[in-house]
Amino acid sequence: MSTTTTARSGFVESIVGLMPRLEFRRIKSAEDFAAVFALRYRAYIANDLIEPNKTGMSVDSYDLLENCQIFGLYLDGELSASLRIHRVTPDTPWCPAIKSFKEYLGPELEEGNTFVDGSRFCVEPTRAPELSALPFLTVRFAYMASIHFASTYNISVVRSEHAAFYRRYYGFERWAGGVNLDWYKLPVDLYVGDMRTNRSRIDERLPFMQSNFEERLMLFTDDLPHQGIKSVKGLFGNLATNSVADHTPDSNLREWMSKAAIG
Repeated sequence: MSTTTTARSGFVESIVGLMPRLEFRRIKSAEDFAAVFALRYRAYIANDLIEPNKTGMSVDSYDLLENCQIFGLYLDGELSASLRIHRVTPDTPWCPAIKSFKEYLGPELEEGNTFVDGSRFCVEPTRAPELSALPFLTVRFAYMASIHFASTYNISVVRSEHAAFYRRYYGFERWAGGVNLDWYKLPVDLYVGDMRTNRSRIDERLPFMQSNFEERLMLFTDDLPHQGIKSVKGLFGNLATNSVADHTPDSNLREWMSKAAIG
């Protein structure tokens, strides 16, 4: 066995070993939303990616869209990372990537293709010991969503120094780049993964990305919470949790947005 294969196997096993300490949570309560927006802010400020604001939160109008879902990754019960996804279809053609890269994504929607757009990726800056594993586990939300919704593409808008992560491990391709966002200090590129060709490769190389149907159902629909089921076990001993809809977040989101600089 080569050194590369041995190292990769050891890395995969270390992440699999971490999974029983994890909870993958659909964010739906006002308290959880506030914690996620504060985490975004801490992570972006720590990396000098946004300008400071008085609220200590990072929130924008895309958080309010009907095709938006927000997730938190909890390690040992503490919020440690987050990702936002938009399920983009010809009937719901709204996501941050469309605004910046419409000339590339618009024609795909016209042909009937669909996307999961993963955005607002952030990791708690104080979780250094687990930092190498957390990005993989955070991207797992978008990967599971792409499977659950049978999306054609999994897309991400990233800065250039993170591009190798998406190319090497997930087979994403660069469709466009060098775009400046109005709230973000660095230019970004559009990377796209074709789920029709990439899924088997990802499942083989990164088995911890796999999930069972119950886990995906718990995270991406409200069927199980409405039946009184609020958590299920994933394939690797992790929890997937959800809750009955909390109707207060929308008003809180609008209030936070009115007070915070968008970003």
